[in-house]
Amino acid sequence: MLRLLNPQNSTDTSFPIILVLVIWSLITWLSIDRYQPPPVIPATADISVFSAARAEAIFQRLYEDATPHPAGKNASFRQKVIDEFQKLGYQVELHQSQAKPRNRRSTLETVPLTNLLVRLVGKTDAPPVILSAHFDSVPGAAGAADDGAGLTALIEIARMLRDEPPLERDVVFLITDGEELGMLGAQKFVEEHPLASEAAVVINLEARGTTGPSILFETSSDSQWLIEAFANSARRPYASSLFYEIYKLLPNDTDFTIFKGHGLKGCNFAFIGDVKNYHTVNDNFKNLDRRSLQHHGENTLNLLRAIMKQDIEAQKATTAVYFDLIGFRIFRWPESMSIWMSLLGCLCLISFYRWSGQHEGSVEVVNHLGNRFVSLGAIFVGVIAVTLAGLLLDYGLRWDGVFENGMPDQPFPIQASFWLLGISILLALGRWAGTRLQWQASWLGVWLVWSCLAILTSLTVTGASYLFIVPVLIISLATVVSRLNESSGYFQRATFVSCVGAMAAGLIWLPIERLFYDAVGFRMNLLLAVRVAITTSVLIPVIAVTSNRQRTRLGLLTFLGWIVLILWGVWAN
Repeated sequence: MLRLLNPQNSTDTSFPIILVLVIWSLITWLSIDRYQPPPVIPATADISVFSAARAEAIFQRLYEDATPHPAGKNASFRQKVIDEFQKLGYQVELHQSQAKPRNRRSTLETVPLTNLLVRLVGKTDAPPVILSAHFDSVPGAAGAADDGAGLTALIEIARMLRDEPPLERDVVFLITDGEELGMLGAQKFVEEHPLASEAAVVINLEARGTTGPSILFETSSDSQWLIEAFANSARRPYASSLFYEIYKLLPNDTDFTIFKGHGLKGCNFAFIGDVKNYHTVNDNFKNLDRRSLQHHGENTLNLLRAIMKQDIEAQKATTAVYFDLIGFRIFRWPESMSIWMSLLGCLCLISFYRWSGQHEGSVEVVNHLGNRFVSLGAIFVGVIAVTLAGLLLDYGLRWDGVFENGMPDQPFPIQASFWLLGISILLALGRWAGTRLQWQASWLGVWLVWSCLAILTSLTVTGASYLFIVPVLIISLATVVSRLNESSGYFQRATFVSCVGAMAAGLIWLPIERLFYDAVGFRMNLLLAVRVAITTSVLIPVIAVTSNRQRTRLGLLTFLGWIVLILWGVWAN
């Protein structure tokens, strides 16, 4: 492995940086491909499996006429929902109330509300599980995605469970009213209905767009057991403790905010692709991606079945840090472990640096103190330069009108241009530093900064700490492997450790770019510039083991690529 990363056993090669950029490109491509929701399961599939094709008839009856049904003006639509449950043999409880809208855009003094509750009786009298969605829409949209997909999924699940053996607990289907006016129905439910104090778990379904995978983006506290259940039951899991850290920055709330504030355990699912359709006339029957409905339904049903096998009341009160690896698998650990994992990574990095320093005298490496300052200075100059360049690019594109609505029609070339610009700047910085850019000093500087960020996030925004902890632990493992291979040359060890670190950072950071775009578009480009600067900083040690001639060539190529992306993005938008 060490020899593969530096086949010429020399710094006069561009192989390491090219390898890293190719791997990053593959990760990006795979992330975009895997980010698509799973295919719709046909109606001919086994009856125990959720099928959006079977749910299509329900969805069509409810939403094909594309009529908005806001709170206070949705009696006819509410009756449609009641009819769907009654046709399945369920009794529907009406929980009626009224409230003043908390939505500042509303001019209504008070609005009548009617929540719908449907109970599926289980085998025991243990506290029930609530499955929740809302049936009201904004005044200008049919709400086929928000929250028609969730509503349709729950009705189809009610149909499926009706024909199956009873579950361990009751399941209550809670369809709230007035969510769009400030979660009014959910608030009245927790204030007035006795079931709010009895429920064991609530699973809420939402949407902020019309396509994309169903993402577990929020949980209650002390919910590691729920993450475990989801990880073990989901066919294509998308979940991250980072998502809620971002969600808290946005001016959005859902019914789950009310449930969680009331002390209920549970989780919140949503899909957020094509957010430009959110709360517009385009949130309609035609535009809803049936694959998103499929993913919503199967995530909910599979998690419900997994929960039913749990002794919910006996679960330990543990909060988790968790993330999915490109939709293949969820990794998780108790939140309290994050700080110890961060400290372990930091100690491993310092240990490797001290060990490698003892062997440095046997190789031809410039070791002057001034060169070390150049290497360490390059890190901070590089991060600042990439951030400022990103902000200048943002200013230029805004001046051109590309970001007029924050959600361009062709976002990929614009988003990719931020990354290619950052890489170009770092290659230019490496060319300027020349042979004074030392691998060892830049490697230690970069990864100690990452290690410090791992420690800092572990103490402050723990849900985001995995972004730094995982790459630091992987690079620490790589240093152990390089120490075990004493026969390899110095530059082979250097390229191996540098490349593994860069690949690890790319594996964790690059897959979330599409989700960041769907969440905020180009409205928070300072955050985009900082993400690019932090992630591309791991390339500095790789650039340090690349010759000056190769840095020049690659710098020109990436700069030309950046120009192509900018022209493409401006022309397409």
